[in-house]
Amino acid sequence: MSERPVQLRYLLGYDRELCAAVLSAFVRELSRSYRRRAKEVHGLSSIALAQTLDLLRGSRRPPVDC
Repeated sequence: MSERPVQLRYLLGYDRELCAAVLSAFVRELSRSYRRRAKEVHGLSSIALAQTLDLLRGSRRPPVDC
């Protein structure tokens, strides 16, 4: 069961644009969190550098689970 207030759940259920905006913000922050965590765990200065190195090595391994 969601711990969100009932009023907010109703608003999100009936307002498509609001729901899309909230979902977009959530996905954006989740992506930032994963990037930040990957940089810390692997000691990278940037995620673009990691992607470039993988391309140069020809690596096609799946993403690391966090």
